[in-house]
Amino acid sequence: MRAKPRKHFSHCFPDVESPEILLYLYALVSGDRGIFGIRKTGIIAFDRSEPTPSIPRVNSVRIIGGQWRRRQLSFPRQVGAKPGFRPTPDRVRETLFNWLGQDLSGYACLDLFAGSGALGFEAASRGAARTVLVESDPSAIASLHANRELLGATAEVEIVRQDALEFLRSLAPPVSENNRARHASPASSGFDLVFLDPPYHRGWIARLEPLFSRLFDSDTLLYVETEAAITGFGPWRVVRHGQAGQAHFHLLRQELSDDSRHAQ
Repeated sequence: MRAKPRKHFSHCFPDVESPEILLYLYALVSGDRGIFGIRKTGIIAFDRSEPTPSIPRVNSVRIIGGQWRRRQLSFPRQVGAKPGFRPTPDRVRETLFNWLGQDLSGYACLDLFAGSGALGFEAASRGAARTVLVESDPSAIASLHANRELLGATAEVEIVRQDALEFLRSLAPPVSENNRARHASPASSGFDLVFLDPPYHRGWIARLEPLFSRLFDSDTLLYVETEAAITGFGPWRVVRHGQAGQAHFHLLRQELSDDSRHAQ
């Protein structure tokens, strides 16, 4: 028999409907197996007379810099029947943010395959004004909500449950014969930095590349993590590259055209 909360707490996470995921959220926020709640988030303790709920096993990753330095983020060890997420390791994130500079104040960031949220929460910790985490898996969405609540990052971090391609298409203005010329140049999405760390060996890079060229302007920086080294991504070119195990990580920016250089 499952434990029942003394007070309904789904209002804390309005887009999470599954009772099992709510229990998982509770475990992440409380830090134990469902005995004590965290009242500041509106979550109340489970009744001790009921059996302790079965909580999915989790992994964790720590934020390495900024206002939430050393804080731990919990995320699912397994996604359905598939292995869990592979968050960008500490050493790789440290290298990336050395490339970017430690302070991201004022940045608008997009983490398109958020997973554990390690990259997006790291950016928010370092001062990003807006960070959008896009993820389609319900258990991952639950952990992202729980971690955002723990960090008190509801103002800085937006969580979107959506497929990556669908999300990008929602940003793109429709193109017809009448307005094709008007959309020949990229429509600015408003993002200064995009983290792109899709699942390996599924062809995501090739599928995303045409949309990126339409959506992001020439000042947007890209971080791309792949199973093999790349030299470019549409009009973006690799300016930094590293490797950790089987992962290749890259920082890319667009090269200015001759016309752009003259305009400056």
